[in-house]
Amino acid sequence: MSGEKTRTIFVVDDDAVVRDSMTALLQSRQYSVVEFDSGRALLNRDKALAGDCLVVDVHMPEMTGLDLLKTLRDQGDLLPAIVLTGRNDAAITAQARELGAVAVLDKPVRFQALFDAIDKALAP
Repeated sequence: MSGEKTRTIFVVDDDAVVRDSMTALLQSRQYSVVEFDSGRALLNRDKALAGDCLVVDVHMPEMTGLDLLKTLRDQGDLLPAIVLTGRNDAAITAQARELGAVAVLDKPVRFQALFDAIDKALAP
């Protein structure tokens, strides 16, 4: 990645173990990672903190990943998003796609599927 800007991935998941492991995995691929424990935390971040891609869990208390994605879209934020879920069904996939998600991946996430989705999200 010499000469290239380091890409920043926002990881939003209420499970600290998942966030930590996702961060380690993404950092192994030279991404900068900013973790958030909730959708609200992401929305309340310093807006100067910009991300290149969002990896978000669907099933979180208070605000689901899909609610977060809808709020971002309503605010005009088109940050490319990858949605993770441990309980996937057709309705989740359909709603995520309507909100512009690049991919919907089942937990536990296959590393190559995640990297492929991120590559797609970051493509020009």
